[in-house]
Amino acid sequence: MRRVLVTGFEPFEGNEHNISGEIAQHLDGATEVVELGVSPGQQGAESRSVEVNWECRVLSVDEAGSREVSDLLEGGEEWDAILQLGFAERRSRLCLESGAVNEANFRIPDNSGRQPSESFIDEEGLPLQLTTAPLKMLLTEFDSDSDVRKSDDAGRFVCNETCYRTLRTIDRLGRRDRHGRPLPAIFVHVPPASQVSFERQVELVRRVGALLTQRPRLRVVAGIILADDDRVLAARRAPDEAMPGNWEFPGGKVEPGESEAEAVEREISEELGVEVRPLRCLERLEHGYPSMVVDLSFWLCEPVGALGELRLTAHDQTRWLENDDLTSVEWLEPDIDFIRRLQSDGLSNLRRPA
Repeated sequence: MRRVLVTGFEPFEGNEHNISGEIAQHLDGATEVVELGVSPGQQGAESRSVEVNWECRVLSVDEAGSREVSDLLEGGEEWDAILQLGFAERRSRLCLESGAVNEANFRIPDNSGRQPSESFIDEEGLPLQLTTAPLKMLLTEFDSDSDVRKSDDAGRFVCNETCYRTLRTIDRLGRRDRHGRPLPAIFVHVPPASQVSFERQVELVRRVGALLTQRPRLRVVAGIILADDDRVLAARRAPDEAMPGNWEFPGGKVEPGESEAEAVEREISEELGVEVRPLRCLERLEHGYPSMVVDLSFWLCEPVGALGELRLTAHDQTRWLENDDLTSVEWLEPDIDFIRRLQSDGLSNLRRPA
């Protein structure tokens, strides 16, 4: 079960209602299974069914309200994710905010009468705090939903102030979730119910909250290029790549609408400048990183014609390894167990029919 904090605000500017606070109150205390439906494919969530316990708070529209979640984090409160809601009268869709700026410039006084102008929220803070949520995954999940979009402008009122303080505190305290990634937190501006019904907004907020607790799931392929003398090609990741200096079999992400075999051909052509023919999948495994879950497939490949000189784009070095040399380089973590099994079985046996 995942514990998610949802916050909304009390009414302000003379209004009798604030839909953000009403959504929070509607969810408060409930424990439910949120079904995420069919995966959108690449960059979708790792699980399609998430059990969530909602803990909700309605914040005051003033400085105390903007500090409430930050103070709770300072006090040691723990959640799997934080979802903050705020009402935006002029918006027609739910807006996933990419971050918050270190600026308070209120067009109206808040509920305490405070109206700062062109001032910092935190004198020692960064100019911008980006959301810690898996935003790319969220946008992929809502790509076909016309009621949700990304926003890069959280305003300069208490919503932005609240979001900034929360993200700043997560950053400063180094708060992490159970996977070891920065605690996922995002601010969502919600429109009037006349634009998107209350029931529909509750449904969307449930999905966003459940998705915050999930990592993206990526499909990745790796090509085992076997030479005539039973050596395989290993490549070292370049210094400007993720996990530089580690060795791997060349490959990469499966693009939407692409088969694994097609992805192997394309990735090796892009990374090495050579053409290969995928023969069969040798093994599939799942590996979890703090930021993502990888579904990795190892494909046996043969060169199409003479390989010639390799043109490296993602690597800075390659080696042809014999069976006894397979463990002589520092492999990426997901590859290690597969390498050991490959060495135990013997590279020469790869030519035998599956």
